[in-house]
Amino acid sequence: MKFLNFILLLAILCSTTIGAQVKFTAKVAKKIIGLDQHLRVDFSMDQEKNISSFTPPEFENFKVVGGPIRAMNTTIVNGVETLETVYSYIITPKALGTFSIGAAQITIKEKTYQTVPITITVSKAVNSTSIPTAPHENIYMLATVSEERIGVQDSLIVSHKVYVSPDVGIIDWKLATKPSYTNCTSDRIEIEKLAVKNITYKNREFRATTWQQDVLKPKKKGFIHIAPVQMEIEFKYLSGTYDIFGKPIYDTKTIQVTSKEVRVPVL
Repeated sequence: MKFLNFILLLAILCSTTIGAQVKFTAKVAKKIIGLDQHLRVDFSMDQEKNISSFTPPEFENFKVVGGPIRAMNTTIVNGVETLETVYSYIITPKALGTFSIGAAQITIKEKTYQTVPITITVSKAVNSTSIPTAPHENIYMLATVSEERIGVQDSLIVSHKVYVSPDVGIIDWKLATKPSYTNCTSDRIEIEKLAVKNITYKNREFRATTWQQDVLKPKKKGFIHIAPVQMEIEFKYLSGTYDIFGKPIYDTKTIQVTSKEVRVPVL
């Protein structure tokens, strides 16, 4: 009987020790973010097995844009094996202020564990990794002229440009229609190397590249017509989803952008 009691006591002690070793924590990379930023939240536990349920917090005042992503890790240090399960979410705030990410819950062997809530402060937007809601509105084609009107003996320079938002990256492009003009002669200005400049357009920041320039000389009074130019552009942009390491995933898209017709009076 004493031996049986000893075995039961040993089993209880071992069970208590195993239960005490369960660690369930919530982690974030930073606790102060901008309104337009994203935050990865990791709920990790040092158990890979025996998890019967996992319940995330409500994420009030935040929008979930990625997850849940489940990762299981096994590490061995000095012969000691450590098991870890991580549930990850990518969230973005809905408003300015100070908010709390509530407790998540797990159940292991009919016992419930909770994480400690985390307080997050949301400041004004910092224009870092905001997701463009309409990617095609982040690329523009323009034809600009050096003079708004000219005399019949004068000339002007037309510059064909592409404006690209910092939110997208150009992969490839090709002309669908070439620049064409009426009531003038044209001479190409050689551009040895494409240069990128930061400009403001429609109250937004863009990267601008001039890909062709021509000198136009009118033939007679009236108007110089600069026809619209169409370009096919393949680009990448933030999809709003993230991989298991918290890195943003990009989508690709091909669109056609067209410049507007320009008319220059010839006096």
